[in-house]
Amino acid sequence: MNFARFGLLIALLLSVFLPVETRAQSSTATIEILDRAGRPVTSIVDGNRLRLRVTLPARVEAETRAEFLLDETPIGACAVQADEDSCVTESIETLGWYWAEGGAPSPLRRIQARVEGEARCEATVSVQPRPIVFIHGMISNASRFNQYVGADGFLASIGLTGYTVGDGQFEGAMNMGNPLDPTARTFTIAENAAQVDKYLDGVLQATGAEQADLIAHSMGGLVTRYYLDRLMTEDDVAQVIQLGTPNGGSPCGGLLSTLDFFMPATLELHPSYINEIFNKQITNTRGVPVHAVAGSFITNPSLSPCSGVPTDSTVSLASVQAIPLHLAGMIPLEHNFLPSDEEVFAQFVRPLLQAAPHEFAAFTSEAALPAAEPGQFTKTYAGRLSPNSETRITIHIDPNVAVASFGLYDSTRTLKVSVQGASGKTLDLDLENKGVVIDNPETLLYLGYGFENPKPGAWVVTLTTTEATPASGAEYAVYAQFMGGAKLTAQADELAPEIGQVVNLSAALEGAQIESAQARIVAPDGSRQTLELTRGGDSFRAAFAPSQAGLHGIEITVTGKTDDGFIIDRAAFLSVEAQPRPQSPVLTWAMYIGLILVILSPVLLIVRAALKRKNKK
Repeated sequence: MNFARFGLLIALLLSVFLPVETRAQSSTATIEILDRAGRPVTSIVDGNRLRLRVTLPARVEAETRAEFLLDETPIGACAVQADEDSCVTESIETLGWYWAEGGAPSPLRRIQARVEGEARCEATVSVQPRPIVFIHGMISNASRFNQYVGADGFLASIGLTGYTVGDGQFEGAMNMGNPLDPTARTFTIAENAAQVDKYLDGVLQATGAEQADLIAHSMGGLVTRYYLDRLMTEDDVAQVIQLGTPNGGSPCGGLLSTLDFFMPATLELHPSYINEIFNKQITNTRGVPVHAVAGSFITNPSLSPCSGVPTDSTVSLASVQAIPLHLAGMIPLEHNFLPSDEEVFAQFVRPLLQAAPHEFAAFTSEAALPAAEPGQFTKTYAGRLSPNSETRITIHIDPNVAVASFGLYDSTRTLKVSVQGASGKTLDLDLENKGVVIDNPETLLYLGYGFENPKPGAWVVTLTTTEATPASGAEYAVYAQFMGGAKLTAQADELAPEIGQVVNLSAALEGAQIESAQARIVAPDGSRQTLELTRGGDSFRAAFAPSQAGLHGIEITVTGKTDDGFIIDRAAFLSVEAQPRPQSPVLTWAMYIGLILVILSPVLLIVRAALKRKNKK
């Protein structure tokens, strides 16, 4: 017998007497960790979804349950079917896996498999922390969060890495206003949210993370909410931490919008837009928990020129809590210090970033606070002062005003201010007890002075330039907010009209008779028009039809008199967002036919010319 035939005989004998199964059998069960795509991995980023596969040393005769635990806490299960030796869990969330109880890092995690209640095997997985993405607010840029990022930043102290939208590391930069160019157009909330979308994609791709934490200051929190509701397609965000976000808007931007500064952001910031339009459309956080920190820098109403108290000078507690969220805490800080204060980080932000797995479910949202009643403001008096000049602004205070707060925006922060009361006496402006100074170019307010139980009559605010006033002059805006006295109610009957649709405006004054009323309308392109309101029943009325799509800011100002002859000065702000007119199907078909004719016309001319030549022949 030759060797070839002998080898064939041996192979035939082996095929008869050996089992068909030739896969090497393990003597113990094993665990495999699979990423979202089903690939085996040994390392993940906190928040990345995974699945677990257990493989037993032999096939089972009946369905067998396997349970998985993370440090004794159940995290998933699957069932090994009869005549199988393995099963795979459904997707498992890993939020908080990097952190142990008390905020200690836990970069190696132990996963155990129990089969029918009996411990069979375990595996370890390396866990990296989630990235943190910062979103700055209005009149600001990526440098706002410098205290958090970098080698010496707050995050580095706990081993985390932060990225700020607009820092140049990835595509995407917001435009929320530049204090060096205040009349330049800003992006809208929607446009800024699109930039956040681009930047966040870059962070996630570079880090391998599936989720990031977002920390937003001020109006950046509104941008974040828009991103969650309209642009987020995957579960890209683990949690949102807002620092002084005006979820109910802030009237403090009214001074700037009167000067055409930082538009349209200052229009979008106003409570009329946020409460009546934005909050009714942007409602879905896609299950992402939202936490908030509020400043309580001012608690005395007489010291708050533009928002209710407690407030951080720009955003009130009521505005912060105007949507359902978890209030992480309050701190007596001014608005612009919230994103740079170490105590805010240590007391409120760090515990949220270091939340262990079970703690995410513990942060429940509180119900939204009722919408605050709109404040009663005077008209905004705005202009520009050339060097070596002054202006006198008369503000009328009516009887029964309990608190009058004067607010000033000075683009240069160089003007000298004096206030003369109704008695004719120039008042001592005691900043320590009666006023507030916010000497920061990235703010909505410069000075505020408040007076309790002011004497009714004409008050005069005098603004005078100083040696520090630049040669280009200083732009200013002044108004007063009242508690008590006459009450102006203004409204628009359509908040989201189509282009060309008539919007009816009305204004009524309680406690006095209106003598004249105007509506100043700012269109999306910055153009302005003024309408005179005329008496119609118990109110004054006017109508306009928007000619372009987008947000229209409407300031209604009224003057009147009380029965005893005191002059009333009031203003209210409204927002109307015009919608593009839907195209008629007939018009659409006509456009298509016209386009076809335009395309075919050269061909038809050529054919016609050819026919003429043929006929001549």
